[in-house]
Amino acid sequence: MYYYDQYFSTADKTALDSALFYIEEEMKGNPKNKWSLYGYQLMIYSIKEEYDKALSTCFNDTIVIDGRFPFYQKIIKERFQAMKAQSLHDYEGRNRYLMETMKTIGNYMKQNGLEMANALDKQKTTDLIDGHIALLNNYFQCKAIVDGKDAAFHSLDSLYAIHHNMGCYDTLYDMIENYTEDDFMQFGIFG
Repeated sequence: MYYYDQYFSTADKTALDSALFYIEEEMKGNPKNKWSLYGYQLMIYSIKEEYDKALSTCFNDTIVIDGRFPFYQKIIKERFQAMKAQSLHDYEGRNRYLMETMKTIGNYMKQNGLEMANALDKQKTTDLIDGHIALLNNYFQCKAIVDGKDAAFHSLDSLYAIHHNMGCYDTLYDMIENYTEDDFMQFGIFG
């Protein structure tokens, strides 16, 4: 990912075009790291503010993002739709997509309560399943944008009240707080 890294040292957006070219070439061979390549592709499209390209290129029926959480593709697609809406100053549309994402994640939490409870009751964040961290980060970032940060952290405190054995609460709280501070318009899959 030389050209991707090059962009961050030079801010030269042509490096991103080169990175996209090499990603597309590598993906033609159906590599094992296809999910990572799609992730880089999505990150590049978000930097370039090319939301339509992300939506048309990266989301089709043949892409399976994560077998454990099959709805990730839906969540990421809604994220790009929300980013596009925000770029057009359509905050009502953005919030509609973000609320749909919160509903999807909330339904997952309800349907898999035991799994989520087990994830939240871990003593260290390193014991948490990466996918659960991503779900929680996404849920609370959406909630902070739609309802405000106070409402988002009130919800997190409510989760803590339910899962009071959550030994990693302070670390998880800090992680979510940092994630809600991230620029919503910059998509990232690695943290």
